[in-house]
Amino acid sequence: MATDQIIDLIDLIEEDPAWLSEFYSAVANSEMVIPMILCPGHPEPVPVWTQRHSGDTIVFNPEINDYVPIRTSIIDPNWYFLVYSNQDVFKSVKPVLESKYHRAGRLVDPVAQNGRQIINNLYKRKRCAIINLFAPGSTHYVLSPEQMEIIRQKPVTAKPEKAGTEKETALVVPNGDALAKLNYYREKIEKLERGNLQLQKHLLEAMKENAELESRLTGCERRIAGQEASLAAFQDAGVPATVWEAVEYTARRFASRLVVHPRVRDIAEAWTYKKKCRCVAHTVKMLVAVARTLYEMKFESPDGYIDPLEFQAITGYELAMTEGRLTKRNQYLDGLRYCKYEDRTVPIYAHLKKRIGDIRMRIYIGFLEEERRILIGQVGAHMPNSQTAGL
Repeated sequence: MATDQIIDLIDLIEEDPAWLSEFYSAVANSEMVIPMILCPGHPEPVPVWTQRHSGDTIVFNPEINDYVPIRTSIIDPNWYFLVYSNQDVFKSVKPVLESKYHRAGRLVDPVAQNGRQIINNLYKRKRCAIINLFAPGSTHYVLSPEQMEIIRQKPVTAKPEKAGTEKETALVVPNGDALAKLNYYREKIEKLERGNLQLQKHLLEAMKENAELESRLTGCERRIAGQEASLAAFQDAGVPATVWEAVEYTARRFASRLVVHPRVRDIAEAWTYKKKCRCVAHTVKMLVAVARTLYEMKFESPDGYIDPLEFQAITGYELAMTEGRLTKRNQYLDGLRYCKYEDRTVPIYAHLKKRIGDIRMRIYIGFLEEERRILIGQVGAHMPNSQTAGL
């Protein structure tokens, strides 16, 4: 690791920040390693992360070349991914990582990529990076978002000049030795040639990646076109396109079990999300659950008992059979939960619940005991209650 360019430059930066430009170029153009961890319940491995502790509550541990908390500390809210300057450095810290992260998951094969690719990946994740954390005998370096942006945009930079006059910043060669100057410029030329080869390699990789993305885009466009054609075919076949159409469709299927109150149409048609595909689909599913599972519990079981937990276990939808006491005590709110049906008033306290993103969808129902049918009193909007009177 003594010949590692990244480690050498980190040491130089501590003495003179002018070496930062050379450090950025080295990070961008070197093959670096990012450890990966497979967490329980996740299908794909992710980069290993950490958080930094505040300086007044930690102490340096030389065994792992890092600071550890000495008491409950204030944690830096930012997340940092670990990056290593080469495979040997990673292998030296792998036992430490396995010890520290065994509770989070299992370390798998690391990703070895050009540094610029790794920085791009972490930058897209809106995370910072720490180079060579836990590496014994090596100083680690924290990259800020601003530094990562420089590396992304300027993978190759010239060697920095140190502060001072032109005479001080000129090439210093003992006794003006011409041979030493020649060797110096040869090394610079070789370095530029190596950098050029690396850039050509990166260009080929970028072109290959671009071709793969274009191929995937073409495939996605074909699938979208197929789905649009299928959707058009469904619409032509009379598949419900709105919540009210879904109510009509399901009510016709279960005409012997369901009765739809006239007010349902007005409320469903006025609902903001009446054309949202997921709301339409759940309208059908929820009404089918009412017509089948709930109907059988109420009218075909020996005792007619409805168990909301059993209903949810069977259908996946939450069921409430009544409202809270405060809602019932409010004359206006309680009045919303009654429907006029023929010559009587039917309570529709019972309701099915479904959350679709930020949408709170409800279906309110009542029971017509004599007819052995279920009255659908409202579909779509959540009725205001004592806690949500503003809805």
